Amino acid sequence: MTTRIPVTLSSSVLDRLTDFCAVRQPAALLLVADSNTYLAFGRAVHDALLARNLDVKSAVLQGDVHPNEARILEVLTYAAGEARLYLAVGSGTITDITRYASLCSRNPFVSVPTAPSVDAYTSGGAALLLGGFKLTVPAQEAIAVFADLDVLRQAPPAMIAAGFSDILGKCIALADWKLGALLTGERFDAAVAAQADSTLQGCLARAAAIGQRQPEAIEFLMQALSESGQCMATFGTSRPASGSEHAIAHFWEMQQLYADRPVPLHGAMVGVGAIMMAGRYEQLRALKLSDVRRLLDGGPRTRGNGMGEFAARFGSVGQRVLAQYEPFGSKLDAEHAAIGERILSYWPQIMDIAAAVPAPERLRGLLIQAGAATQVSQIGLQDADATAALSFARYMRGRVTVDTLGRILQLW
Repeated sequence: MTTRIPVTLSSSVLDRLTDFCAVRQPAALLLVADSNTYLAFGRAVHDALLARNLDVKSAVLQGDVHPNEARILEVLTYAAGEARLYLAVGSGTITDITRYASLCSRNPFVSVPTAPSVDAYTSGGAALLLGGFKLTVPAQEAIAVFADLDVLRQAPPAMIAAGFSDILGKCIALADWKLGALLTGERFDAAVAAQADSTLQGCLARAAAIGQRQPEAIEFLMQALSESGQCMATFGTSRPASGSEHAIAHFWEMQQLYADRPVPLHGAMVGVGAIMMAGRYEQLRALKLSDVRRLLDGGPRTRGNGMGEFAARFGSVGQRVLAQYEPFGSKLDAEHAAIGERILSYWPQIMDIAAAVPAPERLRGLLIQAGAATQVSQIGLQDADATAALSFARYMRGRVTVDTLGRILQLW
């Protein structure tokens, strides 16, 4: 089990951050930020470190920043092969770039969040765009997290809302994980799942207060995001926090990048995707066991004909995605009969899992309270993008989800 990452969350974090850096080895530092996060807090961190007579260089990434090979190389170029403690001053993208660059250079890194927008600060994986393909790869955990509450509260409202949406998506992720454990016997950790659910419920109860940017609620949101990252680090994969709702977000991100269009905030896409997948759980709840027996008579249909259309949409990038998915899809088809028997045997438990997922309207209401997006049009996408995600997002991850179950039952 991983060691828990120390998280310092206070209204005056600079002194504690500089004290921490002053006694670390190596004594030199590399601060990584983008142009916005440098203005939000990076410059203050840089100046505070200089005031302590510490050797610090700042790598301020300009323009539209994505966690790809070019940006990782840019950070490594700033580092120039020197032994330095890396400071990631920013949100998810800067954190993932920094955690991977620090891994490549064998240097430790510290996370300094500027917005409560993602749960990546305490996780051990980096969500990178490699060859245009979104891939979560093992990287390294931060040795510490220092988050300033005043900075977090001043973050753009859309980023705060995105953080809430990212947590809300755990309604789907946890249900999908339980389905996977039930139907295929995949590894499951009840203690991790219970911790993730506890932080989820705490956030949902504070939806309106988060939307109003109340100090206690923003603090709780940041704690929840940190705890979600810790759950992923403890389990060793993103499974406790990422299900079919994240597959939709990853599909939209790949689609937008492939078409050279703006990419919505990750959490915002997760929130809209969660509503869509809650709709599928609602469809599942309407089934009776007699319906399930009839639907299973159709034979294997987990992959379908969509793979050719998916490849045609995305060319070589699509081929890479499908190559990742193919072993999973083939295994499901080969084990269709056995999985069908498990579905019949465990149908009451499947209904219990589905019953725990809030209805789409409930999730929509919570997102509205938090000031978050609930429709594709609010995040710069079209209805056709939602339709495409429902058809193709399943190829983004080789994991059992409600989408997988629905395809086995030929519901969609």
